[in-house]
Amino acid sequence: MNRRRWLPLLISLQVLILATIASSWYAIDIWGKEIRLKTKPYDQSEPMIDKEIDLVYQQSEISSSLWKGKQREYLQTSNRWYYAKLAPVGRTWEVQGIYPEKPTSHGDEVILRTQVEEMDSKKVMLHFGLEEYTLPQGTHVNWPDNKPLITKIKVAPWGQAKVISVSEE
Repeated sequence: MNRRRWLPLLISLQVLILATIASSWYAIDIWGKEIRLKTKPYDQSEPMIDKEIDLVYQQSEISSSLWKGKQREYLQTSNRWYYAKLAPVGRTWEVQGIYPEKPTSHGDEVILRTQVEEMDSKKVMLHFGLEEYTLPQGTHVNWPDNKPLITKIKVAPWGQAKVISVSEE
């Protein structure tokens, strides 16, 4: 077939793919379940570049007893995604378990994809991919030093998640 006939088809396909990606990001706001994660105390002495802050969640460091896979399984493959099952405990959500395969969720539970950064006999360090947040333009930060913050996150049924806001506890 002639290249000129394929070009409009390829451009249309590319536009369709980009529109799907963009709409899935906005669909999180509509169908996503809102959860709250508590950060470790935020240090305002750290330089803020372009209103971007680095969040360190209290849920990122958990007991190794919550690991539901083989003890050293995460070492076998690098850059592998695992699944954290979270459930509400008070006003925030806490990790109930880390799984090598996607578990089922019930009721208010949500499943977040995560990477295991470190594991020893006592603790597991997690990276949710939600640790960087850019504050909306015009936002002035006046958070108290050495106090945890609450991060509102929307988690879509298909697993995609995004940070909605960060505020004082």
